[in-house]
Amino acid sequence: MSSERTDSSASASDSAPDASAEPLLDVVGLKKHYPVTEGLFNRQVGTVRAVDGVDFTVRAGETVGLVGESGCGKSTAAETVLRLEEPTAGEIRFEGQDVTDLDGDDERAFRRNAQHIFQDPDSSFDPRMTIGESVMEPMRVHGLDERAKRRAVAKNLLERVGLDRDDVDRYPHEFSGGQKQRISIARAIATNPDLLVADEPVSALDVSIQASILQLLDDLQQEFDIGVLLISHNMGVVREVCDRVNVMYLGEIVESGPTESLFADPKHPYTRALLSAIPSPDPRQRGSGVGLTGSVPSPANPPSGCRFHTRCPEVVQPADYDFDQAAWRSVMDLRVRLQTEGIDVDAVREFVADETATDASDISAAAMTAAIRDEFDIPDELGDSDAEAVLSDALADVAAGRQEQATDRLAAEFETPCETQTPATTDVGDDRIVECLRHELDVAETAD
Repeated sequence: MSSERTDSSASASDSAPDASAEPLLDVVGLKKHYPVTEGLFNRQVGTVRAVDGVDFTVRAGETVGLVGESGCGKSTAAETVLRLEEPTAGEIRFEGQDVTDLDGDDERAFRRNAQHIFQDPDSSFDPRMTIGESVMEPMRVHGLDERAKRRAVAKNLLERVGLDRDDVDRYPHEFSGGQKQRISIARAIATNPDLLVADEPVSALDVSIQASILQLLDDLQQEFDIGVLLISHNMGVVREVCDRVNVMYLGEIVESGPTESLFADPKHPYTRALLSAIPSPDPRQRGSGVGLTGSVPSPANPPSGCRFHTRCPEVVQPADYDFDQAAWRSVMDLRVRLQTEGIDVDAVREFVADETATDASDISAAAMTAAIRDEFDIPDELGDSDAEAVLSDALADVAAGRQEQATDRLAAEFETPCETQTPATTDVGDDRIVECLRHELDVAETAD
């Protein structure tokens, strides 16, 4: 794990993974799509692209983070890597072997060497089994038939993760959340795996307990040279424990690189937004984060071009316009609303009437457009006369109930490269890659 954390773990840098070594886990072009069906005969009418072509590697002794908001596909990617879900496409190479088509003894060997730590320790245990039986179960499945030996190993594992050997005969309900997560770790390492996939292993725990669990994972990794794929939305945790980070948005990895350089100089607007959400103890830095508008779009209907453009605070403006970026984002929010939900003009009219104590039938178009500007934080003037003329005409269309016409007008005049061009993977140095049009020369010059 990363050497950035504390003096107590600084020795990790002495055994940093060899970047030239063959990856323990190598994922290339991984996709996991789910069909959307309807009707009596379950006719497929669409596809949910939960994971849509991701690449990443994990080396022995290395912790790699897969981060992003809820719904971005990171947990699905983890489950697909472990073959808990069957991949739609792509390669999953473990210790040099493609595991996507394994079966029989080969599949059993892979499952023994790649283990999962689940997010919720409460739901990952059978309440009718003692914790000793739960820890022994993987050993039994993978061929250790002698019960006395399994029990002895289970006791040793419980002691190794900070519990008492005599806890082996107790039941899950007798333990706290942190203790159950320790038991989960004991169960995961019972088969001596080379890879651990930890899906939000501390998100359900108190902060003080989080630190002890993360330290336990670090100690086990140092001792056994285990590769760890850590799934998390907590960038603070990722910064403390990961050697490298992959930032995921709507089924795609938009930036990846070494933790230290990625946190020091994030290249993708989404990464900057995630990092700005990390709580700061300095009151002078509070409230200075990058705000994201809207919510993650549906993976069943992802946006065209760059999938982040519907929320991005740094959308590339078309060459014909040049006004404040915050105002441009506000206009984009208006466009997204018109395209997805529309605007309830009657509700706007009623709101203005209540605010001004005026009869709704007497509300002017100017008052309506002003209210819509306020709703989307659009300034009174955009600072570009041509752009202002387009926007004013579109707002007049909305106020008059011609929303389709307003949508088409704004799309024709304000369409951005981010909507029409899919960003390529760009090498930005220092073992860093990013998928953002601002890092492609021709678009970057237009933006400037």
